[in-house]
Amino acid sequence: MFFISQDGEVKPWLETEEFKEVCKIFNTAYKKGVIHPDILTYPHEKVSQHVEQGKDLLADLFALEQIRKNVPEYDIVLHTFAPEKPLSAAEFPIMNANAVSSTSPNPEAGVIFLNWLYSAQENSDLLNYGIEGEHWVDLGNRRYEQITDDDGVAKYSFGDWEMAHKDLVRLPKDAPDELEPIMFEMDENAEISIAVGFKFDTEPVAAEYAACMAELQASIYPLKFGVVSYEEGYDSAIKAMKAAGYDKLVEEFRRQFEEWLASK
Repeated sequence: MFFISQDGEVKPWLETEEFKEVCKIFNTAYKKGVIHPDILTYPHEKVSQHVEQGKDLLADLFALEQIRKNVPEYDIVLHTFAPEKPLSAAEFPIMNANAVSSTSPNPEAGVIFLNWLYSAQENSDLLNYGIEGEHWVDLGNRRYEQITDDDGVAKYSFGDWEMAHKDLVRLPKDAPDELEPIMFEMDENAEISIAVGFKFDTEPVAAEYAACMAELQASIYPLKFGVVSYEEGYDSAIKAMKAAGYDKLVEEFRRQFEEWLASK
């Protein structure tokens, strides 16, 4: 719902030319049958299955391993969108944004744990992969293989996307080689978003936030996913968003962001 430029300007995303362009691109794709006809109601739990079965025109690198296993006859081509533009540093290399709540009864313990977790490879390995030799095998080059029981079930399982770090994370044995630059490296030439580190507190506009989130799904998602054309649906959709308190929400977001930016 918000747009932040690299020079610090905050705008309502839904009223930008960029949002309009996104809607038109998706509407074209929807009309051509590239987007699932039931995209607005398609069960979320089936989305990953759809991707891994190779039924999507596009997929990210994290689905590549499963797609290659399920449809080995596919000729998969890797593309970078707008390669002429500066790279954007996303959250993938860092893998998480864990924090300890200030309202925790013992925040110091949480900080101590995180400091311990990221202080050594063996600490990270223990949480994310279990006991070496009992739950997993080190294959070298930051690759590992899970040890399974007689039924093929991993003896230890933990989602390392929750707690891993780019300097400590490992990749499974069969993970695509193309994932290594994303998981292990931070490109020094990547452009870091000016908004990194900012957290919007919705409490001052809790009612407007809740109303806008509900209206977003009802009015904006049909535009965003191309089911309804921008020309047909935008005026009524933005009117509904404003009735839900969109303007007030954006202004509060702008106020908080500008205060945060000024304090850096």
